[in-house]
Amino acid sequence: MKWNNVLGDIFLVLCGVLQEGVLSPVIFALYIDGVISELKRSGHGVHVGSLYIGCVLYAEDIVLVSASCHGLQRLVNILMYMVQNWI
Repeated sequence: MKWNNVLGDIFLVLCGVLQEGVLSPVIFALYIDGVISELKRSGHGVHVGSLYIGCVLYAEDIVLVSASCHGLQRLVNILMYMVQNWI
């Protein structure tokens, strides 16, 4: 990384998939499906009738939606747990 004309240290990436990799979208879809399921299963978020909209996704971006600060924090905690414990 370069910041203010100063180069950062080189580091090895030991896990993950290439952004241009053929399997990358499939692997991401499998992972994010599990994340959405956990968020939905928590019961937190917003429901419109039977439709769950506690998270909105576009490409690799995710927006968490809740009617309360407590619910939003629970969704963030679930997401953090999923990110830290997926591998």
